[in-house]
Amino acid sequence: MANGKKQYAVFGLGNFGRSLALTLQKSGCEVIAVDAQMARGEAIKNDVSMAMRAKMEDESLINSLEVKDLDGVIIATADNMEASIMATLLAKEEGVPFVLARAKDALQEAVLKKVGADAVIRSEQEMGRQVAHHLVAGDFPLEE
Repeated sequence: MANGKKQYAVFGLGNFGRSLALTLQKSGCEVIAVDAQMARGEAIKNDVSMAMRAKMEDESLINSLEVKDLDGVIIATADNMEASIMATLLAKEEGVPFVLARAKDALQEAVLKKVGADAVIRSEQEMGRQVAHHLVAGDFPLEE
């Protein structure tokens, strides 16, 4: 996939991961979208560079994707703490320069940072802040 475009892998294609993968692709990046559920990969395969079915904590997957050559990996699921921790750890051990992980609470955020996540986002909390700022500023509804 080397052609000068930024390249990312997005692990977990729930609402957050799917939206992130599609937005990155539309912004000119190359995106590898990975999810354990076949239906999620199928739903996005025509809109990203590559989609595959796999468990994100699978060490052989991390090795086969040559993630160290990507600009970053996004661990977009927060529901399976063990899987997000393992995927973060494996990605960093493989030499990924930037790992963004999603956490559902402060404890998961702390653990993900300890195992090497370069940045952690709590999407619901972040969106709540953004909506509040837009409401206070009087610029609602939000434009896409």
